[in-house]
Amino acid sequence: MGIAKALSLSNFRATLARLSTQARLARRVKDILDYIFDWSHGTRTAGIVPLEQLHIESRRKDLGVFYAPVPGYEFRKLIRYLKIRPEKYTFIDFGCGKGRALLYAINHGFRRVVGIEFSEALSKIAVENVAKYRRGAAEVIFGDAADFVIPDEPCVLYFANPFSEVVTQEILSGVYDAYRSGNHDIYIIWYNTTPNTRPLLEAAWLKLVAGESTVTPYLREGRTLLQMAEFSLPFSIFRVSHDPPPD
Repeated sequence: MGIAKALSLSNFRATLARLSTQARLARRVKDILDYIFDWSHGTRTAGIVPLEQLHIESRRKDLGVFYAPVPGYEFRKLIRYLKIRPEKYTFIDFGCGKGRALLYAINHGFRRVVGIEFSEALSKIAVENVAKYRRGAAEVIFGDAADFVIPDEPCVLYFANPFSEVVTQEILSGVYDAYRSGNHDIYIIWYNTTPNTRPLLEAAWLKLVAGESTVTPYLREGRTLLQMAEFSLPFSIFRVSHDPPPD
């Protein structure tokens, strides 16, 4: 092995080690902030909960992913990127878990806050957390997110990468039904964009309106939205088109 190649490999390994250390540090900071939040409000929203630890009767139980709370600073950034007046919108969390995002939505003054969760155990914890938060109300629905009917009102639909591409497509069909019925004031936040987001990226009637800074270079390089789905991005925000729905 040549000296240049050896040095290159050494630098690569050093970079990986540095990134790994930074990731572990970021994870610890997030954990600390999560527990401080719960300690401050008497809630219990922290911690990762794998689906394997839960008894779930839904036929879609194998299509979900684990619960993990969104950090407050990340949620605030998402709302800033929306550039809307929250008091005019209903916030709906698909796969709300223990309800951390619901509490943040209450705090941001959304007109109505709704969470849907197919784990009965997690939905009960979410109800308890909303009651303890005491800053506003939220409705927690125990059931499958794919069965939820999008209301005919301005909505922000929130997804923290909660399930597989199959369920994403089912839910998107419901969003499209609402769009065809005349609801053209719908935003979709997908936190932690992965290939599970592919149906959104393929939908011509959805417009990408915001994303983390990592999105922009891919667009400048001429990548399509479908190609972007190959990457794991911090978040992406869509809205339904104001144009008439395609036939």
